[in-house]
Amino acid sequence: MRSPGAAQSSHLVIGGLALEHLHGLVDLFGARKGTLAMRRHAAAYLRGIPGAPSLRAGVFRATAPSEIEHLLRVSLGG
Repeated sequence: MRSPGAAQSSHLVIGGLALEHLHGLVDLFGARKGTLAMRRHAAAYLRGIPGAPSLRAGVFRATAPSEIEHLLRVSLGG
């Protein structure tokens, strides 16, 4: 069984990867399409994270990359 510190550490890694993915999508497709694409990918990043259902709902409502970034940083510490 992993310690709470290990779980927090993995959440930081997941948050960082999700942010990199978001920035890459925005660079590739632009802000609007990149945000829409990340909304589809978010479920995989958030699986198993405490509070994932409400976080996922927030990400799915996001209309700008900055909204997703804020949610990820606050929730995962990315």
